[in-house]
Amino acid sequence: MKKVLIFTMSIFLTIASLSISSNMSIYAKESKEIADKQMLQIFIESIENSENKEIKESDILEYIVEDEVISVLVSEKDGNFKLYRSLSPEEQKTLQPSLKTKGAFKEIVGIVMKVIQGGKTVCKLVKAISGENVCSKIGQTLLNSLVPNVKYKAVSTLKKNPNCVPAHSQQCNTYPNVYWVTTVTKM
Repeated sequence: MKKVLIFTMSIFLTIASLSISSNMSIYAKESKEIADKQMLQIFIESIENSENKEIKESDILEYIVEDEVISVLVSEKDGNFKLYRSLSPEEQKTLQPSLKTKGAFKEIVGIVMKVIQGGKTVCKLVKAISGENVCSKIGQTLLNSLVPNVKYKAVSTLKKNPNCVPAHSQQCNTYPNVYWVTTVTKM
């Protein structure tokens, strides 16, 4: 009799815990959607304030809130569009100045500049020896092979809310005051 009672109680508790956890996950999902929409609204208001333009809900093609990063795709006139993306936590850390990151940043920039300068030197040597600008031809061929019939121009810019004061403070270097804007234009 005790075994039957224990068995019945364990089944009842299992069913009850499953129904409670499913209700909790539905509640958690709904609250996450509400939080995502609130974050989106704050982000759009920040963009509107910093760019002095109105973004209508009908202009928003798609938005994604994932890993504390908000991405909003907004249609522009003539079939062009802009992608607004908030900074990731890693990108926010790189904007925070510190003695360690300043030194490392200078070293990385120095290495990149030396590589670019070396590439330019090689291209100049090849052009001087052969008389042809091989580097630009290779680059142009690669770009043309990516999309054969349609050409787009994409420009990414890191934007900062100019109304945020003090300009170099932590709150001015984080969401929603700093974001990426990628403008895609059909050529």
